[in-house]
Amino acid sequence: MLERNTLLRRLGMKEEALPPRARRRFKHFSQAVIASAINWDNPREGAARRLCQIAGDIEASFSLVVEDSQFGRHLAMLKAVLLYDLAGLPGASASYSARNGFDPRFRDFFTRSNSSPWGTLAETGDALQARVQPEPELSHDWTAWIDQCLGGLAQEAGVRLQGGEADQTVEDRFAKLAEIGGNFELGVTGDDILALGRLVNLREANSALKLIPSLSLLDEADIRALSMPVELWPAQATALKDGLLDRAVQSFGFAAPTGTGKTALTRLLIADALASDPARKVLYICPSRALVHQVAADLYQALQGIGLSVVEAGAHLIDHERIPLSSEAEVLVFTPERADMLLRVDQEFLDKVCLVIVDEAHHIEQGSRGVLLEFYLWRLRKLIPSDARIVQLSAVAPNIAELTDWLSPEKSSRSVMLDWRTSRLRVGILERGSRGAALLSFGEGTPYQLLPDGALPSNAKEGIATLANRLSKSGIVLVLCVSPGSAETVARLVSSQRSTIQPTDDEVSERLDAWTERELYAESELRDHYKKRVVFHHAQLPPRVRAGIEDAIREKKVDVICATTTLAEGVNFPFSTVLVESLVGTTFEISPRSLWNIAGRAGRFGVDTEGHCIIYRPDLWAHNLKEYRISDYLKSNLPDIPPVRSALATGIERLQELVETGKIGESLLDAISLSDIKVDGKSTAAAKEVRALVNIMRVGYAHAGSTGAIDLDDETSPEFARELLASRQLGEDERRFAEKLGFQQRRVIQAATKSNPEFVSIAARVGWSLEAQQNLYDWLETRDNWQLEQFGNSVIAGHVRSFENLGYLLGPLAKYLIAFEGEALGGQIAFLAVKWIRGIPLSSFQEERGTSSGN
Repeated sequence: MLERNTLLRRLGMKEEALPPRARRRFKHFSQAVIASAINWDNPREGAARRLCQIAGDIEASFSLVVEDSQFGRHLAMLKAVLLYDLAGLPGASASYSARNGFDPRFRDFFTRSNSSPWGTLAETGDALQARVQPEPELSHDWTAWIDQCLGGLAQEAGVRLQGGEADQTVEDRFAKLAEIGGNFELGVTGDDILALGRLVNLREANSALKLIPSLSLLDEADIRALSMPVELWPAQATALKDGLLDRAVQSFGFAAPTGTGKTALTRLLIADALASDPARKVLYICPSRALVHQVAADLYQALQGIGLSVVEAGAHLIDHERIPLSSEAEVLVFTPERADMLLRVDQEFLDKVCLVIVDEAHHIEQGSRGVLLEFYLWRLRKLIPSDARIVQLSAVAPNIAELTDWLSPEKSSRSVMLDWRTSRLRVGILERGSRGAALLSFGEGTPYQLLPDGALPSNAKEGIATLANRLSKSGIVLVLCVSPGSAETVARLVSSQRSTIQPTDDEVSERLDAWTERELYAESELRDHYKKRVVFHHAQLPPRVRAGIEDAIREKKVDVICATTTLAEGVNFPFSTVLVESLVGTTFEISPRSLWNIAGRAGRFGVDTEGHCIIYRPDLWAHNLKEYRISDYLKSNLPDIPPVRSALATGIERLQELVETGKIGESLLDAISLSDIKVDGKSTAAAKEVRALVNIMRVGYAHAGSTGAIDLDDETSPEFARELLASRQLGEDERRFAEKLGFQQRRVIQAATKSNPEFVSIAARVGWSLEAQQNLYDWLETRDNWQLEQFGNSVIAGHVRSFENLGYLLGPLAKYLIAFEGEALGGQIAFLAVKWIRGIPLSSFQEERGTSSGN
């Protein structure tokens, strides 16, 4: 019942009464935990952590009992925040302390506000002094005296810790105050006071100024300039102690849930790597453009204080010389596709690389992009200096050690996997009752009725919109939709349930409105939804519109976001609840790992006591699940998530099965033309997956061969014997098939380029498929010299000189260029590309072609 009450409060519902006798017994238990925890070696591990958490739940529940006096509820809240912080749940303690009338200095201790001594390290003494709260006048209310005393002691300890000093007298002062608390009836016990002293000791033990200088080349001024936290959280301290900054460790992996401090660690890692050799470069690889944008902005803000610059290389069309090949920037942030292009065109730049960071490293298992990433990292490891390090980060990779080992040829690798969160995360299932109520279940126990009988529509879209609107009263809601069309429909339905209009005269709102009008169309319903604090977000929106929506989310200008996974994966947005429409799309299933990666973003630090992920009405779609069961999505611990599986290994296993069952003729894999690869004579989804696999292998081999990373004449495929992640995850029979496939594709490259060896270096540099390159070459052979000159004069050094002739250049390219899956891009792509390059709004596209933005 205690846990139920805290959940009812989190969901914005009325708490249930607890019998007086049970309350007394629970009170005795929680006080006994406080008295014991102050003497435990580490109350944040194992059974000790669980006991502190349970006792915190007890006191948090009592703090909600209306029948108690205000002072009684205040004391219960004080004990709750002490216990949660002792348990290593700072998110919960920050949330409860922020909403209570504590002394501001005492509240700052738990919220870790950056405007207080307990947030980030201050750069100067004046900056620190500006964070110090003035000593308040002694209250006339004696019940506030103890709060003021505790607040004063906490603030003084924070000031000393900011200066790098351990407070040697803190225990004596807390002991003296505890003696007073024990001799007088103040409500707060002596053990409560000693518990606060214990928390100060724990923070001193994990002080950034104590740990970082012993492991890093950075001086104290640089550490402060990086805005490092005063106190390192358990995941941060463990990663540092286990070799994150150790230059002798060639490959390092770090897996910990979202919100555990990986962002601050990457700032430190980059600064430390460049401290010994400022002329070197750092590559930071992110799986999505949204994450590239966020990471680049965060790093730019954090690193400029120590003189380091950051370049974002997303999906923008930029001049060739502006591609950061010879950039003065020390840090470059890329998607894997853009990073792959850099790998092809500037070996001189790669010679300067000292550190590669792979964010969301578990994406190595995701289809053709995962194959591309694995082949990219394999070649990169061979081409960057031997002393360069590769560090992989993930929130959902329990086998981070396996992901780390394969990138260390010299067997110098380490990894850390720590299942620790700042606050709890719950996954629940929402069902529609027989009378139309919304019933939410978190495991066993009585469901929570979020909506009364008859209030939840039977229609799936209307129902999830109604629920999202209800949940938004308790915090920001992300509705995870299965398609762009669904995201727009749900947003429309949520907006229709609202009438309140928010002011939109601020810079963020005006910028989004202008971009929406210009790059979508003036009548876009997104403009009206936004006024009601509702938006939709998906990959089919223009890049600047997506960026504007993301800025609005960060500024908390919306409280319901209907989006596909393109927004949710990897990007740190302030969601309270993730509401999942379905785990099954038309052609895909959301894996448990993907769900947990998204769900991990639920629960705002200092605002939500815990994060919630709610799976909406599985009775409507669970029968379509093929690879997983609903129970697979309800596990909350990192070690329980299935291990990351190489997409390359998965693709090879599927290809082997298709070949051995006769659905794909093995001779088709010898053909230059990818479109010849079919399954049972048809261009099925499975055929496209095989084409993508073969295409990436060929292009990767061509590049590796042209740079000397491999010998194309080699009659073996050593990469599948020992060098790729796939080589470690394939069985012996599958590995032999992979080695044979690798040798076969080497032969295809040699056959395709035999008449003109320069084709290998062109394919390596440009990244085209062999088929596309051959088709374009054959077409160019039929052109007259004057036509070739005209093509050359259309675009010079990345600058478009003749928009009128641009279509003549892009038309053949679109006709002959091949996508990963072996399909020609087509004339529509050429049409869109010309219009886009000319800066014509999408609304004009529609007027000319009569199509919608979704097409």
